[in-house]
Amino acid sequence: MRGFVSVNHNFVHVSFSLDSFLPTTAVTVDVSATMPTIKQEPDTVELKAQCLCKTHTFTATVPKSQLPLSATYCHCNSCRHVTGGLYSSYATWPGPPPDNATLSALRGYRFSDSTAILFCGTCGSPMFRERTSPPPENIDDVEVVEKGSEEVKKEEVKDEVKIKVENENELANELKDEAKKTEEEVKNEAKNEHRAVTYYGVFTGVLSGDLRKGEELVRVDHHIFLSDTVDGGAAVWLRRPNKDPDHLARCWMGQRGESRELTALPTSEWPDRLGEAPDIEQDLLIQIKCHCAGVWFELQDIMTDKKEGRACVADEMLPLPWYVDPTTFRILGSFDACDSCRAASGADMVYWTFSSLSSIIFWSGQRPCRGAGSVGVTRTQDLKEFVDKPHPAFGTSTLTYYESSPGVRRYFCRNCSATVFYAADDRDEMVDVAVGLLRTRDGARAESVISWGLGGPIGWREDMVNGWRRSLLEGVEREAEEYRLSRGLEKNWRRVMKEEQAAREAGLGLRSGNSHSRTT
Repeated sequence: MRGFVSVNHNFVHVSFSLDSFLPTTAVTVDVSATMPTIKQEPDTVELKAQCLCKTHTFTATVPKSQLPLSATYCHCNSCRHVTGGLYSSYATWPGPPPDNATLSALRGYRFSDSTAILFCGTCGSPMFRERTSPPPENIDDVEVVEKGSEEVKKEEVKDEVKIKVENENELANELKDEAKKTEEEVKNEAKNEHRAVTYYGVFTGVLSGDLRKGEELVRVDHHIFLSDTVDGGAAVWLRRPNKDPDHLARCWMGQRGESRELTALPTSEWPDRLGEAPDIEQDLLIQIKCHCAGVWFELQDIMTDKKEGRACVADEMLPLPWYVDPTTFRILGSFDACDSCRAASGADMVYWTFSSLSSIIFWSGQRPCRGAGSVGVTRTQDLKEFVDKPHPAFGTSTLTYYESSPGVRRYFCRNCSATVFYAADDRDEMVDVAVGLLRTRDGARAESVISWGLGGPIGWREDMVNGWRRSLLEGVEREAEEYRLSRGLEKNWRRVMKEEQAAREAGLGLRSGNSHSRTT
């Protein structure tokens, strides 16, 4: 027998003859159905920035070779007070700047001469950080490389003129198209438009991307303006938040590259104080105040009868709330990894403390008003009604809310975007309070009034554990415990209680749940 075999795409052609004197028989077989399909992995990722209410969505297609995006965590006073977080977290928006027509639908608040926050006016989600560098005072100081060069235009100014930019790479991305123009064209355009350079950082809490398991979308590279925190803020548990645990986020007292860098490791070497305590009057009242001061309340420190273990709130003895340490009488500081809180605040990790509504004093303009309880705000529904129908106790308050699900309202400043409260009608006597708005002399972590739940599983970790933020989640859990041990601190009472509860439930074959209710 003799035969021939040939392959053409998905078909195999076989020709054979049993004898050289007999006719040849030909058979064609389609083998495509039996061949495994090899799916080629895309070399790009579509990134999406979306607010909590999904009114605003921005997308960008990014080559995987450009990932992870480099993120900066800014711990300055302004960023804490304009977001309600312990820092703002942003990365350069990849690709072309967002469309101006779409950006114009966002609400804007300028908190410095060069920087503004762009946020959703409906749900309060911070979306972009807009930074503008001033135009050169002398256009002749602009040097443009030869047309067609791969280099980008660099602005060189005289000694008395310095254009401040946070990141030369960010500026370079904005100017690549300009580099292809002639020197005369660029000068004429700048003269005619008196144009400044604007670039955008996207808040990492609103970012998502279709990544394979193990791929990293964002890498935290810098912590800046740590001197404003006094105590180091959240940076003490955010030195190694990345997929590569050996990649340290660099820590700067001020702007990166322009201030003293902190290199203290291990955490036991972290300085006790990084800056001067703010000039704040602090007695038994803790200010809750956003950047624009449109939200300005005061939190009454819990006064207790230590023998009875009861709280004195609004001159009434009440059972001690679950969020008050029965020994130190400080209130709980918690870590929150839930998706909705992340999108609402713009940060990948959210930090809350807690208060009864009766313990909050409302301000009107620059003067204190009566306690909330005395004007009828003792329940979450009361708070909603007083925002819906302004009351003299609120004065010119800019407090507003977004109802993210039935009975759940997220309060924020409608002027500067700061997250303020989380309120749920199934816990109608209390609210979660954004830690970044507390003004205390001891620093951003406010440890004179807050007992932090350092170490152990973070609440709502299931929202992070299967995505690209997993390394951040596990890094914070690990480093918070390391920081606790380095300071010789006992476990937070709430953590001890939860661990004991989990042990009991494990013995009964039950599954431990979250410590308190939280819906979207």
